[in-house]
Amino acid sequence: MMRKSTFLTVAIVTATILTISGCVWIFRTVDVKSVTPESSDEVTSPIKAHLLDGTIALFPAGATFEDDSLFGEGRLYALRMDTATRVQSLSLEQIAAVETYEQRTLTDKSVAVSLLATLGTVIATPFIMVAIFGSCPTIYSEADSEMLLEAESFSNSIVPLFEKRDVDRLHAQPDASGLMELEVRNEALETHYINHLELVEVTHRPGALAVPAELGTAMVLSDLRPASSATDRAGRNVSDVLHSPDGVAFRTDPAILKGVHVDDLTDYIDLVVPSPSTDTVAVLLRLRNSLLNTVLFYDYMLKAQGPRALEWMSKDLNTVSAALTLGDFYQTHMGLRVAVRDGDVYREVGRVREVGPIAWSDVAVSVPVPKGDSLHIRLSFIADAWRIDHVAVALEVDRETVRRLPLDRVLDADRETDQAAHVKLTHPDHDYLITMPGQRFWIQFETDPAPENREHTYFIAAQGYYTEWMRGTWLREEEPRDFEPTAETLLAVIHRWSEVMPSFEARFESTKIPVR
Repeated sequence: MMRKSTFLTVAIVTATILTISGCVWIFRTVDVKSVTPESSDEVTSPIKAHLLDGTIALFPAGATFEDDSLFGEGRLYALRMDTATRVQSLSLEQIAAVETYEQRTLTDKSVAVSLLATLGTVIATPFIMVAIFGSCPTIYSEADSEMLLEAESFSNSIVPLFEKRDVDRLHAQPDASGLMELEVRNEALETHYINHLELVEVTHRPGALAVPAELGTAMVLSDLRPASSATDRAGRNVSDVLHSPDGVAFRTDPAILKGVHVDDLTDYIDLVVPSPSTDTVAVLLRLRNSLLNTVLFYDYMLKAQGPRALEWMSKDLNTVSAALTLGDFYQTHMGLRVAVRDGDVYREVGRVREVGPIAWSDVAVSVPVPKGDSLHIRLSFIADAWRIDHVAVALEVDRETVRRLPLDRVLDADRETDQAAHVKLTHPDHDYLITMPGQRFWIQFETDPAPENREHTYFIAAQGYYTEWMRGTWLREEEPRDFEPTAETLLAVIHRWSEVMPSFEARFESTKIPVR
């Protein structure tokens, strides 16, 4: 799940957070340091436990998980109350979910407001026990009274050290007055820490397709051609599946999925294109991750570790050494690789990182054209890790400089102007907008008309990270084990995915947290 390019960035930040307009703000200071727990069931990180009755218990010094109970020095906050009572133990059966918060809570009042902010969500219902939808902020536009999913942002930034900036192409256009409005939702059992949001504008010739490229630029693609042939590893002709962006997506043949082994976990698609006259083309891909990555994250990184996963996320992954180990695992195995046949061998020329399982993403990879009558391109990836909706080759590729448009307004859940939230989201700094499950807000940008004989395409740029809520059932894993980032683990994930795929895919969308 992780799309990491910032493993060497150490995030030690201080954020001042206020309660405003339905979003949850807490005065906090964040300390990132490496702590090795004395035992696998002892968590030294601050813990927030969400109980099935809707109350919240805070354990600032962590807690011990033993005999189906949680033990520690905590405070229990009842619904609609500004006061708290002492609590030293909880039955795990009382707990809907647990998260770490890596901060020192400075006032009881801020906690009470957090409780009020979560009212109206599904936190106090059994629904939370089976919710698997995620992860990261989802961004929507409205067209003809219909909400259209545009993007999912920083979906693999699961801890502060992994905070990153994502840029996604939008289909939305401004209204007649030049106003671009987007809705940002928290539809998962996560806490979102949103640092910065801005609109990115690229001006290009009419009819061309613009996609994000390196920071500050966009690739503008023209003369798009389908491959003359597209064949997967199973020998299937998949040209029709990849011909157009229609939502009918490629997935790995069951025989290939069943036949993976520890020394070869991959599937591939071979594309053939008549050799173009240019020396460089671009492969356009419309894709998203399958839920195999979600199974990897939920079942192996979190659930399988039991309470130890809380320490793994809050402490281990915020050290450079652990982050590099996990990053090397993803660099070695994950992502989608683009290679060109040069003589008798395929030479890798590009790689698409994980983009998340929720929204379709449009990406492009520049491809050099070797000598020959045909251009042979191979897309390779972990078996069934991707859903690929469309593939085309752009024979004309331009680079354009983009214009960054700052956020003009933030509207809260009641569609009232939220100036404090606007300040938090305007610049990438140490001040975060924090949202809880079921919350939403709107962002607005003022745009200008495109010059004559030119068009505008817009991208949404978002920076931040999120923390996953450990479900109460995950805390009761009978034989917890540490996560091992190895090919053997990935093979087990693939086997598990092949077993649960139909039911998992059916449940995923149905467990989306409703917003209010």
